[in-house]
Amino acid sequence: MAMNLVELCELQKQLETSLKVNQKIITKIKEQTSRINNLENENTQLKELLSHFNIEKQVNVTELENLLIKILKEKCGKLGPQGPIGEKGPQGIQGIQGLRGEKGLRGDKGIQGDKGVRGDKGSIGDKGEIGDKGPKGERGDKGPIGVQGMMGLKGPDGEMGLEGDRGPIGEQGPQGKKGEIGDMGIQGDKGEKGDKGDKGDKGEQGERGPRGRRGDIGPKNTN
Repeated sequence: MAMNLVELCELQKQLETSLKVNQKIITKIKEQTSRINNLENENTQLKELLSHFNIEKQVNVTELENLLIKILKEKCGKLGPQGPIGEKGPQGIQGIQGLRGEKGLRGDKGIQGDKGVRGDKGSIGDKGEIGDKGPKGERGDKGPIGVQGMMGLKGPDGEMGLEGDRGPIGEQGPQGKKGEIGDMGIQGDKGEKGDKGDKGDKGEQGERGPRGRRGDIGPKNTN
């Protein structure tokens, strides 16, 4: 039992040390990840800036040539014939570093190291003093209710009592006051318009009226 306790204590110390080292590694990984993200953002911004810069499109080569000719004429006189092509100049400065490539695949896990030599057995510790008596435990729950006992025998029937006399009818109370008239109810909705009725039968023809008088004779034509 003592050996197991010593081993447990040693394992606990090793575990705490491993956790501390692991925490430091995690912190370093977070810092490196943050730096990588910042560099990627800077590269993206630089790439976007370079994509908008094009010397052939943003500089008018013809106007630049005319400007150089004008300066040479004013400062050095007329231009002479074109000379031979000169020697090739030195190599230019290296360009801006390209964007960082994607992260490669994770490498294979290395071979597990050999198990270390087991340490010597620790000495048995002294037996501790007997501890104080613990506090009194809580009272247990109440036990289940027992089974109900058998019902007792029915007792003898009692004698029937005498029927009492009927009391006098009481006087009628006064009539209550008439209640107030209630509010008028909400008017109902108007019904839908009915359909047009059928056309009635044509009435009988009336009697013929009296004949009109004869018209007057017009003026005589003199032509």
